[in-house]
Amino acid sequence: MEINTKKRNFDNIFQRTPILSFLILFVIGILISNFIEMDLFFISLVLALFLALTFFKLIKSNDYFFILIIILAGILRLTIAEEIISEKRKIENTPEKVTVQIKKLNTNPFYIKSYNCNIKFNDNSFQSVLYLKNSKRILAVGKEYEISNVKSEVIEPQNNPFVFDYRRYMEIKGITHSSQTTKDSQIIEKQICNPLSYYSQRIRRNISSKIISTYGIKKGSLINGFFLGLKKEIPENLSNSFNNLGISHLLAVSGLHVGFIVLLFYQLSIFLSMPKKLRIILMLFLMF
Repeated sequence: MEINTKKRNFDNIFQRTPILSFLILFVIGILISNFIEMDLFFISLVLALFLALTFFKLIKSNDYFFILIIILAGILRLTIAEEIISEKRKIENTPEKVTVQIKKLNTNPFYIKSYNCNIKFNDNSFQSVLYLKNSKRILAVGKEYEISNVKSEVIEPQNNPFVFDYRRYMEIKGITHSSQTTKDSQIIEKQICNPLSYYSQRIRRNISSKIISTYGIKKGSLINGFFLGLKKEIPENLSNSFNNLGISHLLAVSGLHVGFIVLLFYQLSIFLSMPKKLRIILMLFLMF
């Protein structure tokens, strides 16, 4: 009787907070992979086997079985990322001309500091931070450019274990290199490579500019930080004030947005009466 009561309580928790339960289990898988090195092929094979057995109803599935699948998915997510990053770090020499796809602007309230981008040449590609030297040109997110004389270097680890681990910080973002143009570099605009990013960024920037022009740098940057996620454009003195008051988390909107998206798709799957196992597969796809 007591065992059945505990099982019902566990099932209720899983049903009442499905997104939270899923995220916690997924993170547990990532943490396990972070401390225990596992073979990518083995984890992929085991996860594929479990999903196949569940989908074709060859074994009886329950909540504990789904828990195991989600944890394995978390392990696989980090293992794949580390395998990819390890391969990208082997790329050192770039040709005279490379194709650069802009993914993000790194800004402050007054100017663009750098760009997060994807650099491609021949059959190789890697994620990099790009610095434009001696150039006032602004590159658009979602657009592709051909740039000559780009110097790229692998981000090296810190020798001092007590300083900020910049390499690890960039690795979490999937970035392995630091690149810089020279005074002889030429930038040729090619095409829109990601229409969704390009047009959404244009709309976002237009709204941001109107807010800044209406309310000024101080108030406008706060509004942009809260509602548009442009927290890096908030002046340093204001950002420090938020940190001192212990409310800097109010500006960390990116994770909240991800949670809303996952929750939206989960509720949509319930509305469409999708089977539980298909909902789990959908959540796995969104997390990847």
